[in-house]
Amino acid sequence: MERPPHQEKTLPQGFLTPPNSSHPGDYALNLEGYGINDAEHVPQSIADALQEKLGDEWRIGNRGTRLEISHVSEFGKRDDLLVMNAVEQILSQNGYRIEV
Repeated sequence: MERPPHQEKTLPQGFLTPPNSSHPGDYALNLEGYGINDAEHVPQSIADALQEKLGDEWRIGNRGTRLEISHVSEFGKRDDLLVMNAVEQILSQNGYRIEV
């Protein structure tokens, strides 16, 4: 009897964009399945978990189609390693894989 081919379950992706000309003061986090044409919004539980992980120095804004992550007191401040590690940990706990 032949075994069926191995099928990997593909996890939905999260896309983290560092501050740039379209979002000069914040990181933008888009999650697959939550876009302009989708009825559902990014779960607030993910925003809350990121807020807890990053602490009070960072603000997490849930725009429905994306999360915006910005430093509270220094507009445009970047800490790529801190933000990337927090996003990667929270998304992996919620069944996502991350693309930067």
